Amino acid sequence: MYRQAGADCTYPILLSDEAIISEFVRAVGPINVNLRIGGPLSLQRVAALGVRRVTYAASLFRETRASLELLAGAVQADVTALPDLRDV
Repeated sequence: MYRQAGADCTYPILLSDEAIISEFVRAVGPINVNLRIGGPLSLQRVAALGVRRVTYAASLFRETRASLELLAGAVQADVTALPDLRDV
């Protein structure tokens, strides 16, 4: 249906099995897959399977949020370590 609607690739959401990805590419042509940093599939691996477009979408959001939470925790720890200035 993607191709019939004029799309230049298909997007089999959550497809992550290498054999199925490879078979899907052979059957329908270029596809888009979801990747995540540190996930089971690398950009190099899916490119070798014939994937021509990737999406990191939620992965980038989760990684950014986790980093922000670590930084916020460090700031909170610094603030908590300050002496109570009301007693000065």
